[in-house]
Amino acid sequence: DGYVLIVGSASAAVVGVPNVTLYAATKAFLRSFAAGMRAELRGSGVSVTCALPSAVETGFASRGGLEQASVFSLPFLRRIGGVVLSPETVARRCIRATLARRAEVV
Repeated sequence: DGYVLIVGSASAAVVGVPNVTLYAATKAFLRSFAAGMRAELRGSGVSVTCALPSAVETGFASRGGLEQASVFSLPFLRRIGGVVLSPETVARRCIRATLARRAEVV
């Protein structure tokens, strides 16, 4: 028995994101990879959960020089009513979903 948790991104895994296409492509890959891995491991006792969090309050955008890209601008996301999560909230949701053997958690 075991657990695998793969962390992707809600926005980047579902739609292409201008100016960060490689980032978006890798997140889409992670979601697809998790689905395939889950199918291959079915019945083995090992579950695979893919986390797809929305924006998380980290220094990711500023360190990557992405503050101008609205999808990564936390002030912009807050202004339009977007959900910005704390890292602790994301971690709690991931742990709960993984232990419950859920396929995905957003």
